[in-house]
Amino acid sequence: AKETLVCFVFKVLLLNSEGKWICGGVLLKTNFVLTTAECAVLSPVSVVVGINQLQGLNQVIPVKESNIHLRYDNTTGENNLALLELSSQIDCDRNHLPICIPERDFAEHVLISQMEGSLSGWNANRSYLTPSLVRRPISYLSENDCKQILNRNLITREFCGHSHGQAKEMLVGGSFIAVPYKGTWFLTGVLEPWATETVNWKTFIFTKTSRYMMWFKRIMGF
Repeated sequence: AKETLVCFVFKVLLLNSEGKWICGGVLLKTNFVLTTAECAVLSPVSVVVGINQLQGLNQVIPVKESNIHLRYDNTTGENNLALLELSSQIDCDRNHLPICIPERDFAEHVLISQMEGSLSGWNANRSYLTPSLVRRPISYLSENDCKQILNRNLITREFCGHSHGQAKEMLVGGSFIAVPYKGTWFLTGVLEPWATETVNWKTFIFTKTSRYMMWFKRIMGF
């Protein structure tokens, strides 16, 4: 997805059987959405694709199959990822495009550690009939600094980010961080809300999506 496009054309909203929004996600392929395992457990039945879904330019597509990571641990939150296969391909246009998935070395040595990312998610205030899209700039935070703030160690599949100024709203599951590089947006992580709620949404922990490339390829077939 090109950076020049209105962000975020790869953002997805998940709906339950009553048509109510429950979580967010990100479009990885024309028929696959990445979200958290926590969200997949809520049994989303359809997705709304693209940044303009609240402006009448939406594509609503049923979920065909939910693939929760086999090693997801609902106690520790490890491997909190799920891939939703859609019943049909999205129609790609300037408002609906998959995000790019970087290889591990590029993601971890360039995008995560050297560049500012953008956290994207939906406001978690359930009183709203339709959620509002939230974006926050995120800078990389070293493992030592993160440990001091959160009082916990990071595993190899996690990294830490910091936002200047306290967030005014919590985000639903399936929020993610993306980094623009030479005009293209790359996915670098999925937010771990269970690990960040105690610090007023200023310091964030993300699951490194680059560590799951083999799983992505096995499920999505590329």
